[in-house]
Amino acid sequence: LLTSAFVVSYMLLSPIFGFLGDRLVRKNIMAGGVAIWCVASLMGSFSSRFEDLLVCRSLVGVGEASYATIAPTLIADLFAVEERARWLSLYLIAVPLGSALGYVIGGTTAAYIGWRWAFRFTPISAAILMLILYFCMHEPPRGQADGGVSELAHPSSSLDQDTGCSAFFLDARDIWKTQSFVFSTFGMTCITFVLGALAQWGPSLLTRINCLEEKHVSECKYHINLIFGIISCITGIFGTLLGAWLSTRYSRPENSADAFLCSIGLALAGPCIALSLFVAPNSLLLSWVFIFLSEVAVTMTSAPVTAILLYVTIPRQRSLASGMQTLMMHLFGDASSPVLVGYIADYLHFSQGFDRGEGLQRALYPTAIWALLGSIFFVIAAVFLPRDRHSIASRLAEPIRYTLASPSELLVDHASERLDPHEPRARRGKLEVATADADDRSMLMPSRPESVGTS
Repeated sequence: LLTSAFVVSYMLLSPIFGFLGDRLVRKNIMAGGVAIWCVASLMGSFSSRFEDLLVCRSLVGVGEASYATIAPTLIADLFAVEERARWLSLYLIAVPLGSALGYVIGGTTAAYIGWRWAFRFTPISAAILMLILYFCMHEPPRGQADGGVSELAHPSSSLDQDTGCSAFFLDARDIWKTQSFVFSTFGMTCITFVLGALAQWGPSLLTRINCLEEKHVSECKYHINLIFGIISCITGIFGTLLGAWLSTRYSRPENSADAFLCSIGLALAGPCIALSLFVAPNSLLLSWVFIFLSEVAVTMTSAPVTAILLYVTIPRQRSLASGMQTLMMHLFGDASSPVLVGYIADYLHFSQGFDRGEGLQRALYPTAIWALLGSIFFVIAAVFLPRDRHSIASRLAEPIRYTLASPSELLVDHASERLDPHEPRARRGKLEVATADADDRSMLMPSRPESVGTS
C-alpha cells in the first residue's frame, strides 16, 4: 500500500507539473519538489502510525513528479540533439544506481541503528543538492539547443502562456497528434510493464523454486535478493550507457535509429525472459545469465526513448509530454503488471492445482509477450519518426505570419511561444512592425502554425 500511494500520487501529478513546467521557471519547480520530497521523507521517519507514513509516502510522490517530468527538458535545452542521448544517459543511470545504493545503505542503516535513520540521512544530501540546483544553475532558454530559440523562450516567473484547463487540453491534443510520440509511449508502457513484473516477482520465483530447505530458507532468500539487486544495478547502468552510445552513433534527423534500437532491444529481451523462466527450475546459474541479458536489452531503450520524446515535441510542450508519458506508462505498466501477475499466479495455484513456484512461473511468461508487443510498437513509431522530426524542425524555423488583431489580443507566437503584451518592447523579441502606426488601435498577431502530426 505504501508503494501504491507513492506511485498513484507520482503518476497523477506528473501531467500537472509538466504543464506548469512548460510555463514557469523550471528550476524553481524542481527545487520546490525536492524540498517537498526532503520534508516528506524526514517526517516519515518520525511516523508513529501507518496512516502518517502513508501520507508522507504520497507527498514523496509529489516531489518526485515535480522533478522527474521536468529534468529531461532542461537537459534537452542544454545539449544539441546529436549529443543529447549521451548526457541523458548520465541522468537516467541515477535510477539503477540510486536503487542499488538504497538497498545497501538502507539495509545497513536499518540493521545497525534502525530503519528510521535510513529516512533521515537521504533528505540531508538531497537538500544540499537542491540548494546547489537553485542557487548555482542557470536555466537555459527553452529550445536553445534546437536552433529555434528567441528571447520569447526565456523563462518567466509568471504564467506567460495560456493557462487553465482549455490550454492544458489544447496542448495535450497537439502532443497526442504526433504518431511517433503515441507509439513510443505505448512501447514505453510495455517496458515498464515488464520491468515492474520482473522486479516484483522475479526474486520470489527463484526463492520458491530454489529455497526449499527449511533450515536455509532465510539465507537463500537473502542471497537471491542480493544477486538480483546487483544484476539490476549493473545492467541498468551498462544498458543505459550502451543505448545512449548507439543512439549518439546512429541517430540522425532523417532516420528512425532510436525507434529501431528500442525495437531491437525488446525483441531480444522477449526470448531471454522466456528462457530465464524456463530454465529456472533446473539451473539457477543459467537463469541468472538470461536475466542479465534480458535486463541489458530492456534498459538499453532508456536513453533512445527519452530522446524521441524530446525531439518530436516543441520546447514549450516537452514537460507536459513527459508528464503524460509518465502517467501512461505507470498506470498501464508497473502499477498494473505486479497485480495482474499475482492474480494469475493465485488462480493457477488455488484453482488449477499448480504449486506456488510453477504457478508463478507460468504467470510470468506473458511478460515475454509484452516485450515483443513493445518491439512492434516501436517499429510503428519508426514509420512516423522522420516526418515528425521534420515537422518539429519546420515549426521551430517557421517565420511569423501576421494578421490584424486588437491590442487586447496581442500575442506574439514564435514556435508556439506566447508573449505578454504588457512586457517591455525588448522582451517582445525586438520585433519591428513597419506598417503599423504607433497610435493605431490595430496591432499584429501571428497565425498559429499547423499542429504536429497532421499530414
